[in-house]
Amino acid sequence: MRNQKKWYHGRYMLFVMLIFYTLSMYSQKITVKGKVIDAANNLEVIGAAVQVEGTSLGTITDMDGNFVLQGVPTKGNLVFSFVGYKTVKAAIKNGQIYNIKLQEDTKVLDEVVVVGYGSMRKKEVTGAVARVNSDEITKISTSDLGTALQGMVAGVNVQASSGEPGAKSNIQIRGLSSISGDSSPLYVVDGVPFEGDPGLSSSEIASIDILKDAASAAIYGTRGASGVILITTKKGKEGEMKIAVDGYYGVQHITSNIHLLDANESIFVKVMSNRMMEGNQNTDDLAWSNLKTYPVNFFNNSSLYEYVVNNNAPIQNYSVTANGGKKDLTYNLTANYFDQKGVLINSDYKRYNIRSNTHFQRGKWTINTNIAMKIENQLSPAWGLLNECYDYSPTRSQIYPQASIVNAAGDPADLQGVSYTLGRLKEENHKDTESFNGNFYLAYNVIPGLNVSTRLGFGYNNQKAVSIRPEFEVYNQKGEKVTSSNYRSQLKDTHSKNTSLTWETMVNYNKKIKKHDIKFTGVFSMEKYTYEMFYASIMDLVTNEIPNLNAGTSDMTVGTGSGQWGQDRISTMVGMLGRLQYSYADKYMASASIRRDGSSKFSEENRWGLFPSLSVGWNISEESFFDRFRWLVNSLKLRFSYGTTGNQNFPDYSYAPAIYKNYDYTFGTGTSEILANGFTQLGFANPNVKWETTQQLNAGIDMAMVPSSWDFCIYLRELVEEGQVSMERIDDAVSRVLRLKFRLGLFEKPFWNTGDFPEFASDEYAAVALQAAVESEVLLKNEGGLLPLERSARILLAGPNANSMRCLNGGWSYSWQGDRCDEFAGDYNTIYEALRNKFDHVDYVPGVEYAPPRYDNWQEECVTGIDKAVSAAAGADVIIACIGENSYCETPGNMDDLNLSQNQKELVRALAATGKPLVLILNEGRPRVIGDIEPLAQAVVDILLPGNYGGDALADLLAGDANFSARLPFTYPRMVGALATYDYKPCENMAAMTGEYNYDAVMDVQWPFGHGLSYTEFAYSNFGVDRRMFGADDVLTFTVDVTNVGKVAGKEAVMLYSSDLVASLTPDVIRLRDFEKVALEPGESRTVTFAVPASDLAFVGHDGCWRLEEGEFRMRCGSETLRISCTQTKVWDTPNIP
Repeated sequence: MRNQKKWYHGRYMLFVMLIFYTLSMYSQKITVKGKVIDAANNLEVIGAAVQVEGTSLGTITDMDGNFVLQGVPTKGNLVFSFVGYKTVKAAIKNGQIYNIKLQEDTKVLDEVVVVGYGSMRKKEVTGAVARVNSDEITKISTSDLGTALQGMVAGVNVQASSGEPGAKSNIQIRGLSSISGDSSPLYVVDGVPFEGDPGLSSSEIASIDILKDAASAAIYGTRGASGVILITTKKGKEGEMKIAVDGYYGVQHITSNIHLLDANESIFVKVMSNRMMEGNQNTDDLAWSNLKTYPVNFFNNSSLYEYVVNNNAPIQNYSVTANGGKKDLTYNLTANYFDQKGVLINSDYKRYNIRSNTHFQRGKWTINTNIAMKIENQLSPAWGLLNECYDYSPTRSQIYPQASIVNAAGDPADLQGVSYTLGRLKEENHKDTESFNGNFYLAYNVIPGLNVSTRLGFGYNNQKAVSIRPEFEVYNQKGEKVTSSNYRSQLKDTHSKNTSLTWETMVNYNKKIKKHDIKFTGVFSMEKYTYEMFYASIMDLVTNEIPNLNAGTSDMTVGTGSGQWGQDRISTMVGMLGRLQYSYADKYMASASIRRDGSSKFSEENRWGLFPSLSVGWNISEESFFDRFRWLVNSLKLRFSYGTTGNQNFPDYSYAPAIYKNYDYTFGTGTSEILANGFTQLGFANPNVKWETTQQLNAGIDMAMVPSSWDFCIYLRELVEEGQVSMERIDDAVSRVLRLKFRLGLFEKPFWNTGDFPEFASDEYAAVALQAAVESEVLLKNEGGLLPLERSARILLAGPNANSMRCLNGGWSYSWQGDRCDEFAGDYNTIYEALRNKFDHVDYVPGVEYAPPRYDNWQEECVTGIDKAVSAAAGADVIIACIGENSYCETPGNMDDLNLSQNQKELVRALAATGKPLVLILNEGRPRVIGDIEPLAQAVVDILLPGNYGGDALADLLAGDANFSARLPFTYPRMVGALATYDYKPCENMAAMTGEYNYDAVMDVQWPFGHGLSYTEFAYSNFGVDRRMFGADDVLTFTVDVTNVGKVAGKEAVMLYSSDLVASLTPDVIRLRDFEKVALEPGESRTVTFAVPASDLAFVGHDGCWRLEEGEFRMRCGSETLRISCTQTKVWDTPNIP
């Protein structure tokens, strides 16, 4: 028994010793050090991040590229990263001195682009080729590919053909390419050419490559003169089936319209116009005659605009994608539904797309199949319908589009106009299209580097168009039916069908010998296109209830297509292509191609054409002498190309004479001649018709810049010593820095001392910081007075910014990227902590969170449970979603897309779908685009980067303990690429082409500069100035009375704006000249005074000098405006006005 106790005691002691040994082993920390250099030139990399993988422990390299990191665990990996370089991992080893070489990240140069009949690395491309990825396309809410491409590619101009839903854009690549033919580009989808826009949904597209110069487009011969748009659809990926569902719903809000004259204004204009025409003999009889005859029209004040325009028309899009597969067989299935109601009556567009792509590869064989189907239903109004609204006289009888019987008064000509206009309002044009396309591809690798392939593509398109001009009745003031001479009811039924068949065989050979890379492509292709059209129409419908040809009674017309573009036709084409590409060491590239095409659109003598091209390129950045410039420019390539392309987009059979029907023809002889419906030849044959040939020269520079190194200090000195940079330029740059330091007093006191600020971090300063945060957080939206919230409200708090001091402070705060804010600002309250202190019931379920901090991963997010947040919403009275962005600064914070992250948008959509009131809190250093989710929220607050007391300030504001008074200091954009300042030029205010639906299109912003709401309201009155006429040296004194007309106290930012109405240069539309914030109790008024020197109204002229010019200015303060006039012109000859 005693020995047994000793044995247990021994086991216990051994167990304890093992535990302590293990703990000591794992708690052991070491110090690691080393150096990080550039692998290309062995220069030090300054500021490279060194971090222990999976932890926040890290440091950066110093001026010599060295680093020392203490407290490192004995196991794990070190991660070395820097902007513009590939990330390197190294195992942690005690005692090792690390010598890390970072390789330049060439993913931009290695990006693969499609160039027609193949693909190349972007680094090797010698022509003008641009790529747009699917992520950029899907951000635009449109059914039209052209609209999605607008503004994304230099040299690609997109113009709206009309404002109708479903209308295709006119795309021109580098301007017009034809005198009389079509300048539309050629579309190629997965290698198969299409005649016109293929009508794909954005969810089907993987990428779009645009061939812009002749050398790139010449490989498509007769069809490449206007450029080529190569579309690659989405392919399957190996792995388990993944199903993605995406969709959006929105409304199209008309932000502006044309002011139309009412009845009184219209009569006044007629009278004044009549007096101008009649002069001294004026009697006003001409202006009043119609109303005197029909006095009942005196009571009319008609307008068609409100009955024709459909404001807030919905637009929606939904897609489902399934993809997956095994190693040798992958698939992708995409289905899409798009629906857009027009902003005019009788306009609608629906489209259904489905596409199936499969890829099979085994051994030397590759088989791809691509099947796509599309159904379109388009409803269009009468052409120029808005013009009818604008032209309709307000003294005419009011008519309604839905009316079948109309009573109107007026002279016969007036009633004819009423009848015609009503017919235009009622007209409907239905167009239903069914399309089917297939693409089968077979390839065989004969030997390494040699590939033979063939592709068969076919398409079928069937369209039915029905145009209805319905029957209705118009009666005059006597009850008599009006028979219109310019309107008859009609139904026209048009059927058209077109097919396409393409077949091509390709040979690709690729041989690499040391630094020499040779590629050859040979293609033989045949294409056939057919078009058929049949129509029937009938007049004088007896009923509108039967929308077919049986509803008419007279003038039945039946026929086939006629004219150059509507006739039945068959066209064929045969093409042969040879292309040779050469590259040496990725430095010097050359590409030559020649294509021979034969087209049935031309006579036998002119049927064949030859289209050569040549292009060369030089990757200067691959040369050894370029290493000294690599700190500034990562990639630099020069390219030059010459090419010949042809345009065959002309009518079929244009080289042959044609006989046309339905023309008067004389029958009989002598006195027995009569005119009858017959046939005639309208023109002479021109057998010399041939395609247009375009020759183009193109030169370009491709450059990628990542200025992330400090080596410029070394190279700048060398450039000065070599005389490439003058000392005068250095002196000028240094003097600007010294001048600023002098103004800041840094010569007298170059270092700061906390002892000089005894009140720093005191309660007094803290109160100021809190008040500053209260007065900087902007209330942008508050529908139905949702805010302020009751203390007893049950709040669900969600979003990645809800519990982070890092997000409140931003970069360059407690640390460079702000990633250590939560470590040092623990004594302050996050938004969650502040709301929990203020309200009785606050549940926090983030749904989406930011990833643990590393050097430059501020954008990285983790979806931690959107479904959990949705479940928690069931017990909430209101949801507060704190969204925006993580902290960042300098180069790591650069981005090319202002859209809010998709994860956060999905969180907002899911929370909004619960039906609970939703408040969005925007915590961001720049305006992230939220146009698609803003309508889902009842209230929106932008807190910007409010600092340590931002959470407490927000809690006070949401609870009503403080009142909002801040205004937006910038214009908040609605869309990416639509950035605008408040002081834009008048010529910049057109956001879209003027079309049938947007004659007065202006900048469409989410919220304008200076926007901001409050829990109370303020009224402006008695806006005045001490002088209406002023000189350049005067001081203007403006006064305005501001009254708090609400029920709670508040502060109002009173802002004074000016507009220069006449100037020698286009002036800004508006400029903020002064502002003052005043605090007012309910019912209290105060007079605010602004003293504005006249010189403040000056602008910089064409000569670079400040100038104030004689002319009028419009001043605005709140809702009040007045005009003042400058009586003299003055030009200052100093850089700044004294």
